[in-house]
Amino acid sequence: MAGYCGYTKSNNALAAEAEDKLPLTRAVAALAERAGVKRRLAREVLMARGACEWHHTSKRYNRTDYYDVAAASRWLRWAPQRDEFDRSWRAAAAAAHKGFSGDAAHARTMPIFEAAAAAMSLTVEQVRALYYRCEDEGEGEA
Repeated sequence: MAGYCGYTKSNNALAAEAEDKLPLTRAVAALAERAGVKRRLAREVLMARGACEWHHTSKRYNRTDYYDVAAASRWLRWAPQRDEFDRSWRAAAAAAHKGFSGDAAHARTMPIFEAAAAAMSLTVEQVRALYYRCEDEGEGEA
């Protein structure tokens, strides 16, 4: 959807904003309001997670970084559970998962996820999502 909407921003930038991806100053305000945190913490979280994409803005075609407010909000919401989901759970799941993929890996890690879910008052799916998100962020190894 190339092109410009007037002289302010590209059509792709408008599409990103419709997907809750905003420039930093607007993302900070949106995240602080949505997550109920101070703007300073919202800025730190967004900066730590980094920009998810960039778009051209202004009539001079400036490059503006866009931040995913929805993803940052989910990250903040999971913060207490991430703290509880200590290295021993992740290490046990990683050890059970190692060398297996697909159904075999799922079968080996399911009892660990069930125990973690019971300990943290979460559903198994929430624990699985937390584990795999940690893996994606490089935190899955002990």
